[in-house]
Amino acid sequence: MLKSRVKNQVLHFVNSPGNNILSSQTLYESLLFCLDMYNLTLEEAWFVEAKVIAKMISENQNPDGGFDIGYNFIFGNNLSKKTMKESTTPEILSLYALVKYQKVTGDKSFEEAIEKATSWVIEHSYRYKGDFYVIPYAPLTYKEVHITNGVSFTIGAISELIDLNPQVVEVLDGMINFMHSELEEAEKGSYWRYFHRESSSYTNNIAKDKVDNFHIAQQLRYHCVAQCNYPNKKNLEIINRVTTYLLNSIDNEGWIPYVIKGDKMTDKVDIWGYASVLKGLVEASEFIDNKDIMHKVEKIKNNILEFSWNGEYFNPIILKGGKPFDKRFYPRSDAWVIHSLSRYMLKEGFSEDLFKICERNYKLIRSNGFRGKENHTITKRKLFFAKLVSILK
Repeated sequence: MLKSRVKNQVLHFVNSPGNNILSSQTLYESLLFCLDMYNLTLEEAWFVEAKVIAKMISENQNPDGGFDIGYNFIFGNNLSKKTMKESTTPEILSLYALVKYQKVTGDKSFEEAIEKATSWVIEHSYRYKGDFYVIPYAPLTYKEVHITNGVSFTIGAISELIDLNPQVVEVLDGMINFMHSELEEAEKGSYWRYFHRESSSYTNNIAKDKVDNFHIAQQLRYHCVAQCNYPNKKNLEIINRVTTYLLNSIDNEGWIPYVIKGDKMTDKVDIWGYASVLKGLVEASEFIDNKDIMHKVEKIKNNILEFSWNGEYFNPIILKGGKPFDKRFYPRSDAWVIHSLSRYMLKEGFSEDLFKICERNYKLIRSNGFRGKENHTITKRKLFFAKLVSILK
């Protein structure tokens, strides 16, 4: 117990967040939340909010057509972005958000940004082993796939473009084939490893076996998006197998480990990711007739509200069981949470209490200019600690 407490205190010190970060994820999750709020309330004010955010996304688009997360971070074995402002594949969800905005509102103000982002995807996607298509996680830094979740996010994003750009269909089919081939059997269902099994960056490294349940849930969400837009037999099989895996990984109290490496599991719950499990399962329930899905969703939702919501925002990291680990306000984390809760309401019906929580939290995010602390940034303290650990090994 003492050893665990000391370890958590050290991690809390080392992982002190960066400040005043404007993340693309905060923007696109907030935009998608506002669109959901309009669908729930039919209040035009949410359109106004959505347009402000869509404009910010467009203005922050990189010249090459891609989008930058807003900070540098470590995403593999000695891998980080080469430049501070660099397009990475997971941020293509900004494209998804802009297309959804255009479809819901009818406002075509951001067509140029959509076209540039589509070109970025096509430029960096390539054929891989027969009928597979892939896209690197960070194409300007590392040409290999390396981390596969970017492929899933791209699948969701470009599935929205089928009626706008038929050129994406071949890429979409190839990416679905690739992600289907990457599934690995679990006790029940199937999962993806975090890192590509054939990545040369992780030869004989235990990290290559990493399983990240929160990202798997995010991936599931965008495979469901694609299935709505472009029904595909292999994609439906992905949805069924991954949903079964996640349901079997959630315990009776609604908790699920964030990261698994071999026989080790994390005891900390990052709320952005935990909420993403809720969102992924809500979306999957549209394709799978299983009462256990919404039963587990209810447990996750209740845990978030009971143990993370503090009346102003959501404590970003808690320990399994509910004790707060980090009580700082992270707008990126909160944006993921309120979008997940808005998806829940679209499924289960409007809740005045839940709406007020989401609205209050959104206003806090907006009042800070969608900026704030971010604990995933590379800091000098983190780099020093990483170097120290490597020396001591």
